[in-house]
Amino acid sequence: MFTKITYSFILISTLAWGISPGFCAFKNRTYQDVISAKYKECKLIKENIFLKKDQLNNIEEKLGFKVSSLLLRYKNSCSKSFIYIDSHIVRTLNETVVIEVKDKRISYIEIASFMEPKEYLPPLKWIDLLKRKGSEVDSLTGATLSQNALKKLVQKYIVIDNILNDKT
Repeated sequence: MFTKITYSFILISTLAWGISPGFCAFKNRTYQDVISAKYKECKLIKENIFLKKDQLNNIEEKLGFKVSSLLLRYKNSCSKSFIYIDSHIVRTLNETVVIEVKDKRISYIEIASFMEPKEYLPPLKWIDLLKRKGSEVDSLTGATLSQNALKKLVQKYIVIDNILNDKT
């Protein structure tokens, strides 16, 4: 037999579990779902870019690490920005990120899918700071690999965007 205290505990626990901020709030989506929701008013032009050898060497020299010569990006007709799609391994599992670069700055970043345990997912407030401050944002405890991957990603796409859109 359950007592009133047990029923109260179950009720409070269930309510707390269901309304905890951030609990199970993240839902994996495809990058197509993310961009169609975010840019529904804009025409996006898909581009598969193969970096030339000199571009690739220039990018890798500036970053200090290897990058793929194949990129997927969309040209945003509304804001004249570029939206990059990046899938990479964080620790042992995949993460897919949608990142928009405009005027040599990150204007939007969203994690579309994150296959690592959810406790390694950086909080939205930290991601907003990353968007504003770039890779100079403070580190996170408990999500070191995730935050390092996102910091590298921001740095990577700012450099790539600058080189691809260099008019000189």
